[in-house]
Amino acid sequence: MNMWLNIFGTCFNHVSLCSFYLDTDEELKEWQTKFEERIALLLSKISKLEREMNDEETKSSSFSQTINESMREIGKLQAEADVMCCFYVLYLYITLLYTINTDINIFQAHMSLRHERDSTIQRIFTTHNLGFLPDTPFSEEVAANLTNRIKTRLLDLEKDLEDKKVCLVLNINFLYFL
Repeated sequence: MNMWLNIFGTCFNHVSLCSFYLDTDEELKEWQTKFEERIALLLSKISKLEREMNDEETKSSSFSQTINESMREIGKLQAEADVMCCFYVLYLYITLLYTINTDINIFQAHMSLRHERDSTIQRIFTTHNLGFLPDTPFSEEVAANLTNRIKTRLLDLEKDLEDKKVCLVLNINFLYFL
């Protein structure tokens, strides 16, 4: 019986080894299939990346060409701008000469108007005895202050005139009804 047990045990071991090898073969086939799928996927990605790399090289070449053309165009425009700048500087110089002449005339007119303003203020102050005057020519601030003093005095005189008119009307009415 022992012998039968040994034979049976050996057969059982052999069967279990066969099933193990069968399982291992199936697993190997699955692994090989997965490996081949993975390789196909990676080859597809490599192919896609190579196409993208070629596209990028084409774009880069196109950009380089565009940059070179743009640099030539910039050079042409810079040369034109230099010529236009020279003409503009010449125009500004001529305009400046004209403006200087005009500014001299404007300055002379301004000085004449300031002198006339100062003379008028002096005449009004003297005529209406409005007080002390500083030395001429007056600064803009001093002229503004003196003008405000004249306006204030004028308003006071107008108010006095209105008051006198009212008094005169009242006196006329009073005398008329007497």
